[in-house]
This record gives sequence, C-alpha cells and structure tokens, in this order.
Amino acid sequence: MLQILANDLAVFGTGLFVCAVFIALPLSIVITLVLIRLFRSRVNRSMQATTGNPISVLPRQALPNAAKGSIAIEFIDPDRERAKAARAMPLLARVRIHRYWLAAVYSAAACMHPLVLALVLVIAIHASPANQVMLALLYASFFLLNSTPVVLVPVVVLKKRLRSLVLSVALLLLVLYIWQGTVGGRSVYLWMLTASVPTGAVLLLNTRRLRAVGPIVFAATLLFLLGSGAGLFYATFQALDLIGPIRFVRADLAGLPVIDDPMRYFRELWELPAAEMVAIIKAIIDAPLSFMQPAHPEAATMEVKVRFFGIWAATTACGAALSWAFVRWLARSYQARYSSDQMLTLDVLMLIYTIWMFLMLVIMDHWIAGVCALAGFVAYKLVAKGYLRRSKRLVDSDGIHTLLLLRVFGYERRTQQLLEDLGQRWRYTGPIQLIGGTDLVNTTIEPHEFFEFLNGRLSRAFVKNQDDIEQRLSQHSITPDPDGLFRIDDFFCHDDTWQQTVSLLAPKADAVLMDLRGFGAENRGCIAEIEQLVASVPISRIVLLADSSSSIAVIEKTVQDAFRAIPEDSPNAGAGVHRLRILGSSSSQRYTLDTLLGLLCERTVHADCGGD
Repeated sequence: MLQILANDLAVFGTGLFVCAVFIALPLSIVITLVLIRLFRSRVNRSMQATTGNPISVLPRQALPNAAKGSIAIEFIDPDRERAKAARAMPLLARVRIHRYWLAAVYSAAACMHPLVLALVLVIAIHASPANQVMLALLYASFFLLNSTPVVLVPVVVLKKRLRSLVLSVALLLLVLYIWQGTVGGRSVYLWMLTASVPTGAVLLLNTRRLRAVGPIVFAATLLFLLGSGAGLFYATFQALDLIGPIRFVRADLAGLPVIDDPMRYFRELWELPAAEMVAIIKAIIDAPLSFMQPAHPEAATMEVKVRFFGIWAATTACGAALSWAFVRWLARSYQARYSSDQMLTLDVLMLIYTIWMFLMLVIMDHWIAGVCALAGFVAYKLVAKGYLRRSKRLVDSDGIHTLLLLRVFGYERRTQQLLEDLGQRWRYTGPIQLIGGTDLVNTTIEPHEFFEFLNGRLSRAFVKNQDDIEQRLSQHSITPDPDGLFRIDDFFCHDDTWQQTVSLLAPKADAVLMDLRGFGAENRGCIAEIEQLVASVPISRIVLLADSSSSIAVIEKTVQDAFRAIPEDSPNAGAGVHRLRILGSSSSQRYTLDTLLGLLCERTVHADCGGD
C-alpha cells in the first residue's frame, strides 16, 4: 500500500513539475507581454486625454532687466579624471558602501539555500561519514551545484543587466568545470540537469521587457496552474481507482508496473525516426484505446465524469482565487512599504530555485528531502530580514535628496537605460521623481499600479487637478524601503495637467536632471519645461544632458530666453553670474554616468561633496 502511495505521489510530483516547467513559464511570458502592451496602450490614451478642467500655470511679473544677473552655459565633457573625482566624493562613497553591503547581505542570505540543500542531499543518499575528506568534497560538490542563486543575487543588486547575469552564470560553469577536472565527477552535466531550466527562467524574467511585472505574473500563473493541476491529478487518481488499472495493449508492456511501462514505451518512441514517431503519436491521439485500455471501462459512469470535472473546476477556481489574492497581497505589501521592487525580484529568484528543487526531489521519490528543501528559502528570508534591519543605519536621514528627472519623450531604450543606471546609485540617497509615460513602463510600473490596471481602475493613478497633485505629494513618503532603497515615483498626467505637475515638483527637488538627447525646436513640451525650471529652480541644482543628436543652438536660445523672462520671485533673480552646466554624453557610458552623478551630487549637498 505504501509503495502504491509513493508511486501515486511521484506521478503527482511529475505532473506539477510539467506544469511548472513547460506551461507556467512560457504562458507567463506571453501573458506579461500582452498585459504590458495593454497597459502601455491604456496609459497612452489617458495621457492624450484631457480632464476638461485644464490647470494653467499662473503668469508672474517679469523681473526688470536692470536688476537681473546673467546666465553662463558651461559644457562639460566626461573623461577619466572627472569620473575619478566624482567617485571620490563622500556621498557617492557612502552609496558604494551601501550597495556592496546590500550585495553581501543578500549573498550571505542566498548561501543558506545551497547549504541546506547540500545537507539534505548528503543525508538523502545516505553518505557514510567514515571518510571525512570525501564527505567534505561531496558536500562542497552539492553546494556548488546549487549555488547559482548565490552568484546571481549580488549581480541583480549591483548591475541588473542581462549580460552581467549571463556572465556570472558562465563563470560558475567555469568553476564547475575546473572542480570537475580536479575532483572528478560530472558537475557540469549535473548542473545542466538540475539548474539549467530555473536559470533560464530567471534570465528570461530579468530581460528589460519582462522584469517589471514578469516575476509577479510568473508566480501568479504558477499558483493558478498548480491549483488546477493538483485538482486534475487528484481527480484522475480517483477515476483510475474505479476504472483501472490501465495497461498497455502490447503484451511485453502489459505486465509492467503502471509507472514503468509508459516510461519504457516513450523511450522506445523517442529512438524512432521523426516521421515514424509523428505517425505513432497521431495514431495514439486518433485511437487511444488501441494502445492502452482500462481494466473496468464500465465503471466510467456519468456520476464519475461529473465528479471528475467538478473536482477539477473547483480546484481551478481555488487556484484562480489564490493567484488573484497573491497579486493583491503583493500590491498592498509593496504600497505599504513592507518590501521594495528589488526585494520582490530577489525573493522570486530564490523561490524559483526552491520550487524547482522541491519538484526534482519529489519526482525522485524523496518527499521528506523535498519538504526540507523548502527550509532553504525560509532560512534565506530569515537571514535577509535580520541583516536588512542593519542596512537602514547606512541611510543618512539628514541627507535625503530628491532627484527630478525630465526627458525628451520617444527614446524608450535609451531613457530606460539612463533611469536604471541612475536608480542603481541615486536611490540609495533619495527618491527619483518623473512624469510617467509609455517609454518607461517597463522600468517604473509598480505592483499596486499594475493591480489597479487589472482591476480596470488605472485612472486613479492619473493627476487630475492641483489638489490631486498636492495630495499625491503628501502621500509620497521619502522614507526608504526595508533594504534602504528609495523609490521611483512616477506621476501619470493628462495632457492638461503635466505642466502644473512639473511646476510643483521642480522647486521641491534637490536636483533636476533633464535628458535633452534628441532635443530640437519641435519639442515644445521640453521648451516649456526648461522655461519652468529656469523660472522656479536655482540654476545650481539643474544639470542638462545632451549628445550629438541635441540641437545645442536651440538649447542655448531657450535657456537665454527663459532667463530674460524670469519673474521677480525666481530663485535666480539675484545679481551675478548663474552657471548652467550641460554634460555631453560620452562614448564611455561609465565616465558619463560617474560624471553625471558627481554633478548632481555637487548640486545637492555641498558640505558632503565638497562643492563650491
């Protein structure tokens, strides 16, 4: 009886395994791409719409020319020396410490996963402790085989680029190859067998087009399919108890156990030529009873069929409810600041490897080991939570600096890369604010916004009037998430509310970066934003980013015209020379980013950065 139960559980685990690998991942990718496309379309329509009550920026009295100072535009080319000087600034040095500390915290927490798995696997194969050296080598081998999360986690924290993740996996495979050549065994082959599929899933979910909501959709899809699959397999087992056992018609297979005969048959099928294989599969689909027959077909009554589909429908509904509850809980948890977007990404990464190993052990009929493997994820969460409490001490509560990012719309990939690069560093010092748009959907969409979209209530995310703007500003907390990271606050605006939103955000920002790459005279919205910045933000806080595609002449004319029209209450109304810096984008992305961060740092915390 116990053997029959074990066989049934193995089949059940195999079914869940198939759901997780061959259905959940591709289905979640398709769903994610479709949902993001619909989200972008919905945002685009709402941005082009108007509220019917346009918000106008009130005109202000211009300052007499005689009382004005002058504005000088300084062009800066990033190079090695400027980048090196920027990296030496105290504030950016503290950011590096925080980043590497956080990477070390998550690496230490992720180590708990392979440590527990290695222990479980050593016990599961009944390794003898007689030879301590061999036991240590065996334990180290199991650790290396399951150490992929340990390699990926710090890369997600420090880089988050797909090529960096791929490189880290390649380095791990190189280490396994060297270990295999030194110690022996088949480490690379075993890694391909046990870790290649979850690694592929993680890499796919971290592509730019999927990483925003792909992990959430994958987890929700997996919950739904596991609920539906569990009901399907349970209902199937019940039905088989009544009509079974099912045996192959072939005499040489009919006497084999219920698990062995399909495996042997499909091994034989796999070895056939492709044309013959397709023909046999088609024949099985057309006439399944000619290959396999139940022992008691008369037991398949209408009552049995109704019970079968009833169980399946009930568990499918439960899976759908659990999936929806998960997305809702995740959205509310994120909105309540119990977790950051980075924490969610890393948790899903660890969960993928945990579920995969659980299913692998279940298929190998090691249910106790499989359950124990779940302890690896629990240990990861406990260690991470404990260390993250200390990470908040690295946040300087007196030095929280808000960055307002403005840009030329229409350059999706370039703008996303800039925001990701800035976010990897600036978010350790303060939040980043911007006007939401379709060009940054893949980077800035938040779980609660995604949930509102699924609920058909995305309009709540759009700014409708000045009271709405002020309410949103009061609700946007400048406290960091549990890992010490601040958030990217995107303000979705209608066509007649974005200018007033900029006018309220800009004066409160500690630094303003305007990405003018691709700027020309036709970009009327950017011209209006430059005029608003010059009128309401100290020039010392503004940094412009340009490249060869920018019309420098138009930028200069716009800035000069805006300065001549500054109002009496402008922070730039004082006499003297006001220097506006324009950073030219270099072919070296690293030099450009370091120099840009140095300029923004200079503009925000002169005492910390040693600025003038």
